[in-house]
Amino acid sequence: MKKIICLLVLISGTAFSAGVTIITHGYNPSVSGVPAWMASMRDDIAAEWLGNEQNYATITITGTLGNLSAACSPWNVGLASSSTGEIIVLIDWSAVADHLITGIPAQDVAAAVLPGITQGQSGQRPLAELPIHLIGHSRGGGLVCEIARLLGEQGVIVDHVTPLDVHPLTASDPQPIFPPNIIDTPAAIYQNVIFADGYMQQISYPGGQPLAGAYDRQWTVIPGGYHNNASPGNTYADHRNIILAYHATVKLASPLNNGEATLLGTDRASWFTVYETDGGTPGQKAGFHYSRMAGREDRDSSDQPNGAERPIDGFHNDALFGGAGTRTALSWASAVWPNLAQVEVRRGSTTLGPGAVSITIGESLTIHFVGLDADSGSNVTFYVDQDRNPYNGNNLATIGTQSVSSAGTAFYQGTQTWDTTGLTLTGSGYIYGAITDGTHTRYLYAVPVFNAASSVFDWTLLQQ
Repeated sequence: MKKIICLLVLISGTAFSAGVTIITHGYNPSVSGVPAWMASMRDDIAAEWLGNEQNYATITITGTLGNLSAACSPWNVGLASSSTGEIIVLIDWSAVADHLITGIPAQDVAAAVLPGITQGQSGQRPLAELPIHLIGHSRGGGLVCEIARLLGEQGVIVDHVTPLDVHPLTASDPQPIFPPNIIDTPAAIYQNVIFADGYMQQISYPGGQPLAGAYDRQWTVIPGGYHNNASPGNTYADHRNIILAYHATVKLASPLNNGEATLLGTDRASWFTVYETDGGTPGQKAGFHYSRMAGREDRDSSDQPNGAERPIDGFHNDALFGGAGTRTALSWASAVWPNLAQVEVRRGSTTLGPGAVSITIGESLTIHFVGLDADSGSNVTFYVDQDRNPYNGNNLATIGTQSVSSAGTAFYQGTQTWDTTGLTLTGSGYIYGAITDGTHTRYLYAVPVFNAASSVFDWTLLQQ
C-alpha cells in the first residue's frame, strides 16, 4: 500500500517549534520587588501553549553602578526529556531598576545579562542555540532592544523583539539628585532582528514610543484593567495596561488576572479591533499571535489590524524575507555565531502548509533556508524529528548535510533536497536544521508560510 506523509491540523495549544522566550520588566521602585505580572505571563504561556511543561529560568541582576552581577538561578532548563524544546526566562533586575536610587542605566543591565544567554549555565547548552523572543515593558522594552543589539554583535540572529510601551529613560524623565543624569540607550530595531512588534499608548505619562522597523500597535484609549485598582495599584494605569493587553493575547480568558490587575470581558471587547477578534475572542489575532511559538505568524501581512501600521512593517526588509521593516546598523566585528534565520519545506516553488498536505513517500521535496555567518563557513544538517526538541535524540531521519561559505554580514539562501524514499517510521515528525561552525551551533524548525489560518501545525508521518 502506498505510504504517505500527512500534515495534520491541530487546534491551538501546541507550540510550533523549539525556542527561548525572555520576559522582563522596567522601572521598579526598590521596595516593591519583582513585578508579579512576569511570572503570571510566563505561567500562562506554559499552560496555554506548552501543555504546562515548565522549563523555567531566571536571570537576576544585582549590584551597584559599575559593579553588576548576574545570577542564573533557578535554572530548570534541562531539555533531555522535553517534548516542546521551549524555555521561558525571566530577567529580574528589580533590585537595581529604581534609577532614582541606583543610577544604573538599562544598557549596563543588558551587558550583565548577555553571558546568561550566550554561555551555557548549570551544565546546560547556551540559550542562544535556539530562536529567541525578547519581551520587555517600559525601560525593559529598551533593555530587550539593547540585548538584541549585543547579541547581534556576537553574530546571533534574534527571531522576535516585542517592546511593551517602550520608554527608555531620558533627560526629561525624573532623575536622581546626584549627577550625571541616567540616560538609557535609545530603543531601536537592529539588523539581526527578524521581526519586531511594539504595543504602546501615549494617553498618559510614561507613554511609549513608536519604533522604526517595528509593527507598532497603538491604543488611544485603554480603560479598565489597572484603572480599576485602588491606589497605589492604579499608578501609571495606562502604561501598565499595555502589559495586560499583551497578556490577553497569550491567554484568551475573561476575566484574566496577571497578579496585579484584572482584565474583564468588557475590557477585552473594547481593547481589541474586529480584525484582532477574527470572528472569535477579542485579542486572538494580535500580540502573541505573531510569535514563533504560537505558529500563526502572519508576519508578511499587509493588513492593518488597527487601521494604521501593518505587520509587514515589522518584518525584516532584506530581500530574502520580503518585509518592509527598516533596520538600524550594528557592529559585526565580534560576530562568531552561525545562524539559520528561516527554514521552509517546498514542493517545487510552493511552500507546504498551512492545511493538510499529503506527500507520497518517494517524491523529492526541497528545504529552502536562509542563514547568516559573519566570520566563517558552517555545516548545515537537516533532520526529521518526532518532536520539537533537538536535544533529546528523537530524530527519525537525517535528510542531508552541506557546507556553506561565510557570506559576511549579508543573509544568504540555500536549498537541500529531501528524498523521502525509504521513510517508513510512523508517529509525529518535524523538519529542523542544525548549523555549526565547529564551536557554536544553532537550531531552527521549519515554519510554513502562514496566512489567515488560525491553526497550529504538526508534521505527522503516517504509514499506510
